Amino acid sequence: DRDEYLVKVTAPDYTAALGKQFFSLSPLTEASKQGTGASVSTDFGNLSFSAFALDNLLEMQNESRFGGKASYRFGDRGVAAFNLLEAADNGRWTSGSLEGHFLLPSGNRFEWEYASSNTSLLADDAWYANLGGSSDPLSYNLRYLRAGPGYRGSLEDVEQLIASVNYVPPGPIRLRALLGRKDNNLARELPDSLRSTQFGFSWAGFDHTLFSADIVKTLNEDRGSDPVERLERETYRFALVRDTPSAEFKLSYEFGNALNADSLPRSFSERINARLDVASVVLGNLGASLVYCFRDYQDTKAPYSDVTLAWERELNGRLGLSARYRTVNSNRSYYLGSDNLSVTLDVAFPNQAEMALTAEYGPHRSTGNPEDLKVTITFSTPFPIPVSVKRNIGRIEGKILDAVSGKPAQDIVLRLGDAVAATDPFGRYSFHSLPPGLHRLYVDPASLPADYIAMEKMPLEVTVSDTTTEKDIRITRAAGITGRIVLFRFDRNYRWLGGDQGAAYIDPTGMPGVLLTAAGPAGIRRALSGDDGNFSFPPLVPGEWKLTVPEGALPEGHFLAKGEFDLVLEPGQQEDIIIKIFPKVRQIRFIDQGTILEEASPQGPQESAVEEEPQGAEAE
Repeated sequence: DRDEYLVKVTAPDYTAALGKQFFSLSPLTEASKQGTGASVSTDFGNLSFSAFALDNLLEMQNESRFGGKASYRFGDRGVAAFNLLEAADNGRWTSGSLEGHFLLPSGNRFEWEYASSNTSLLADDAWYANLGGSSDPLSYNLRYLRAGPGYRGSLEDVEQLIASVNYVPPGPIRLRALLGRKDNNLARELPDSLRSTQFGFSWAGFDHTLFSADIVKTLNEDRGSDPVERLERETYRFALVRDTPSAEFKLSYEFGNALNADSLPRSFSERINARLDVASVVLGNLGASLVYCFRDYQDTKAPYSDVTLAWERELNGRLGLSARYRTVNSNRSYYLGSDNLSVTLDVAFPNQAEMALTAEYGPHRSTGNPEDLKVTITFSTPFPIPVSVKRNIGRIEGKILDAVSGKPAQDIVLRLGDAVAATDPFGRYSFHSLPPGLHRLYVDPASLPADYIAMEKMPLEVTVSDTTTEKDIRITRAAGITGRIVLFRFDRNYRWLGGDQGAAYIDPTGMPGVLLTAAGPAGIRRALSGDDGNFSFPPLVPGEWKLTVPEGALPEGHFLAKGEFDLVLEPGQQEDIIIKIFPKVRQIRFIDQGTILEEASPQGPQESAVEEEPQGAEAE
């Protein structure tokens, strides 16, 4: 039996927690650790401190860890931090690091860390650096890691370099590549070199549909043996995603093989992943997923399957119910699989308190494993803490939700002046200790999922009073408008050919330098046609958009086949438009010039003839 508890108190200036929790310092010092203990964090403007003490069960032995972090924020430019960690298990070791995360003037992101550890027998250091950036249509990321054999008692002397590139040209095609190399330089143990190469592309040629394909090739060399053992492996992956406002379907297929590895066990894998999510007003949200994997290890077939069914529904504004069933099947003798069923009831109270009751039942089919029943109760409530009294201080809080599915979005970065916040697993964010007045709230687009955009126009102007101001933000898959402006020439032979024997307009060529305007839910967006006449608008919020071609941009004596386009863009939809410009047909009418004679009037003398003024040729 196991009991877990967590009591967490959050005030405007500090946060304290006691119980089972998770704590993270940095990628090198301590990427993640979960245990039972206490933690506290506090802010002093741009300077913040945090500390923790945890007891954790590691390799069947109790382990105690103590750590802390001090960080300073340089406005919106970056953060620098110092980390310290001490652990006691079989022995005692200490690790400390300096790290920084900065946004360069060019718009690229750069982060680095230097760490050093010391045990009773070994001492060594490690380096980590990461550089990434994006500018249409190219994005890249470079990562380097170097860790010595004495760093935290590691058995490897590792050096790793990974480079990835994504290229998104105008149109539905996207290309990506990844190159990686990892060397273990510890000659007295298991020296080897691992190289990985990945190439892939994705194609969004249909509405709400994305197809992708990847090939991954790895080469592992054991440099300590003679002759060198080589394990070369190729893996092929194919995926299909269909996403509509009411349903999302994902299907992927992967297979791989091993080559040039006669001295190693033969390994062949085949994996199928399928997932379906449907949103219904009556039934709620339904989800189903299937994972099937087949492995052939030393001529022993070992199929493995994992099926999950999920359902959730909001009964009313304050009550929700969800259920989840999962079954795992395997024919391995030591693990036959298991079944697991869980039901959760969520209640939200008028005073913003929340409670969740979860019952989980999981019988194991393996011999000797008893059935397991677990009940979890979670309760959270806001209550005043007399820490300090601040007058005329406001607060902004809210959620970031998917506009289509309503699901919360985690790890989305928001900026409010010099302050920065990120959403939690429930999509919630908050900015506290704000002076009353007008504030501008901005969602960092780099932290959004791929192809997503905020539906509200950024930055948001939020008026803060001396109370809490709630502001929810919706995100959705971005829509797009692309196309080409084509200029035609009139075929002078068309009259002689006849309308059914030839085209009136010929030689379509792209027209550069035309400024297009699109008006829609997020305001006005503009795009300029390139040298080949192609144009592409920035990511657009789904909704009704009107694309307009200015008349003043046309060459003299030309007209538009269509100057305005009314579009209704769905999330993820890419609309491609051809704008045609034709020359006007000039009809010329000739009027003969001469003399007009009139008869003499019988009542008077005959008048002389009046010559009409020449009129010349008249053009329309």
